[in-house]
Amino acid sequence: MEWQGGLRFKGSVDSRGLVLDGDSREGCSPMETLMMALAGCMAIDIVHILGKMHGSLRAVRARIEGQRTETEPRRFTRLALHFEVEGRNLQESQVERAIALSREKYCSVWHSLDPGIERNITYQLTIDD
Repeated sequence: MEWQGGLRFKGSVDSRGLVLDGDSREGCSPMETLMMALAGCMAIDIVHILGKMHGSLRAVRARIEGQRTETEPRRFTRLALHFEVEGRNLQESQVERAIALSREKYCSVWHSLDPGIERNITYQLTIDD
């Protein structure tokens, strides 16, 4: 991480980089980035797992909202994730299983978070003809 002035930092891993901004003007805040890391980790797992189940995916979208304490350190108390899955040859039980496997076994971000954070997951499956 390298300070870029103000509350902005540029970070990189190998050749990939991102900007974190405490003012959220030119980049995501660290807390927004944490939420995106969780949603992204689970979405990647879901795509991978459903692919192994021979589902034909057309789209996967993840939305996440967080609630934080009002006092410092303003940690998350609740995270709500919603996944929208579209494709063919998919069943609700497969989507539920993919989410469960991500949550219980594969998503390292999920397992890195404080277990005291309330986490809720919903999904919507749209089957293409």
